[in-house]
Amino acid sequence: MAVLDALLPPSCVLCGAEVQVQGDLCPACFASAGFITDPLCARCGVPFESAQQANADGLCIACQAHGFAFRQARAALRYDGFARRVILPFKHADRTEMVQLLAPMMLRAGALLLARADILVPVPLHRRRLFTRRYNQAAILAQRIGRRVGKPALLDALQRTRQTASLDHRSAAERAAELA
Repeated sequence: MAVLDALLPPSCVLCGAEVQVQGDLCPACFASAGFITDPLCARCGVPFESAQQANADGLCIACQAHGFAFRQARAALRYDGFARRVILPFKHADRTEMVQLLAPMMLRAGALLLARADILVPVPLHRRRLFTRRYNQAAILAQRIGRRVGKPALLDALQRTRQTASLDHRSAAERAAELA
């Protein structure tokens, strides 16, 4: 391994700066990560500026006003420039090695949900999109996370029967409209 590191020094997966371990982020890239931490909505996981924004049940205004089809959700990162630099190559540029970076972030963000889970079921891609991408990034993440927490990942438990438009380069409002 030392010979390999001498020939190909470990580098940051985002900027190429030298790091100790291949697949890690350099300090500058790590510092730019928009990790989602408390305080956050108890249901959807959207971060609050302060805990006073939540109601007595810890819910945001949107969760108080709408009945969502899920009990609880979590995200590891705010969807900002850093998140796009990590997620979009994973989804669209065959950078499946990004799972090494993303899975631990998701494990940390979803630890309480994963502890209560019996199985992991990734969101499926429509067969046309799967053919174009050649892999389902959600399935890759589910497999990696499932192995780490000792839970089975059922990759074919769901089937997407309707092809939906790509959400890339859409605003939050446009994404919500497409998902509705």
